[in-house]
Amino acid sequence: MEDILRDIRDKSIRETYFDTIKSLRKLKPYMSNDEIIEVIMSKPAPRFFISFESARRVISMMRRGKGVCILNDNKRRMYEDLYNAFQQRKQEMNIPGYSALKDILEEEAPSYYVSPFTMRSIIYRTIKNK
Repeated sequence: MEDILRDIRDKSIRETYFDTIKSLRKLKPYMSNDEIIEVIMSKPAPRFFISFESARRVISMMRRGKGVCILNDNKRRMYEDLYNAFQQRKQEMNIPGYSALKDILEEEAPSYYVSPFTMRSIIYRTIKNK
């Protein structure tokens, strides 16, 4: 499941990259790839690219006050955003269990939660394979 979501994320990044180039071509015709990557990283992602099972497991630990040892800053930020959205939705709608989490995962995410290095790697791999 994680591999499928990673492929979907990479495809979304590629599409966003080329859409960004097209939309900014007239405004700034000579943008470097680093500038384009900065623009992409500031845009929201179409969804959270993580499986329900993984998200539920970590959110469950966070709800019980257990320390979650996630060294990757982007992944930690993603789980914190998910947890906050989950708590808010659960409180607002009084939804039982983790059913709210399924909806949240399908909604627009604040970012792609990848480092500039990873973003660059995905984009360069795309350019290379074209």
